[in-house]
Amino acid sequence: MTHTTDLNSSYDEWHAEINGTRNALSELGQIPIEDIVGVCAPFLKHSDLSIAVLHQSGFLYDSSIPESPGHLSVNDQQCIWPYTLDTTGAQACHVDQCPPLSCPGLWEIPMWGLVDQAGRVAGFMDPTGDSASLESLLKYNFNQRYNGNRIPLGIFLHAAWLANPSNAEALNQFIAYANSFNDVWFITNHQLIKWIKNPVSAEAMTDWEHLQRPDYSITEEKADGLDNENDGEINKDSVKSCSYSFSNFITTAVDCPIAYPEPEFVPFCQVSTSEVLSDSVNLICSEPPWDPDHTYTGGETVAYNERIYRSL
Repeated sequence: MTHTTDLNSSYDEWHAEINGTRNALSELGQIPIEDIVGVCAPFLKHSDLSIAVLHQSGFLYDSSIPESPGHLSVNDQQCIWPYTLDTTGAQACHVDQCPPLSCPGLWEIPMWGLVDQAGRVAGFMDPTGDSASLESLLKYNFNQRYNGNRIPLGIFLHAAWLANPSNAEALNQFIAYANSFNDVWFITNHQLIKWIKNPVSAEAMTDWEHLQRPDYSITEEKADGLDNENDGEINKDSVKSCSYSFSNFITTAVDCPIAYPEPEFVPFCQVSTSEVLSDSVNLICSEPPWDPDHTYTGGETVAYNERIYRSL
């Protein structure tokens, strides 16, 4: 949420940062909260406590532990696959054990490093270089995996990396190269775990349920990254700019929060009744001054103490 967590952050700090981020992404980005399933710790400074928060908050995976040849990965053709944390972690963490206790159902997707042809790690995120060298680096790592144990090639980037036209050109050239293979797909980490749990053959991937595209026949413009009206404009009139004294951001057509989002962000604290509300029945949100003489209908909001509370 604030990019300030580190190896010494407490459980409560990790909980506030991680869940605040998930809530904000869901509410302000209109992403179903059940689709936000993974976390990469800021600066990869994860800990046993960050892993514990992910497990107890119901996340599917962490992707914060660097991995390069010479550790569990034998070389750049024989790298480790994602694994579960049902038992204590296989990779070395910034702490003695990661996690110190079993976290059934939580996966670790290693932050695989990109390796140059001399065997040196060229970076784990946001590789540097001119367009030609970046394209060569991506192709080399892809070919090593393709001709090795077929470990997925993780492309780990910050959005700002793509603002550099040279970087974007290199990535586009690599995408075109990878797409020339008839048994290669670009997927998310979420899809990757679904495939590992229940792998299908290359021949069956065309019909794989988790690879099917959504219905793109929507003709009314909405904030989905597509030109729904086919007029050359994307997300037209479907986003809002929220400005505050020290920062700003863009949301996908939802109201701007009264205050800039902070850790443990709860933009809409929902109340589980649509009948007359009072402090006695307001079990989830105790702060707002609900009017006991008013019958609230679903979706009504009350602003209080720089937060917005919504009835169901």
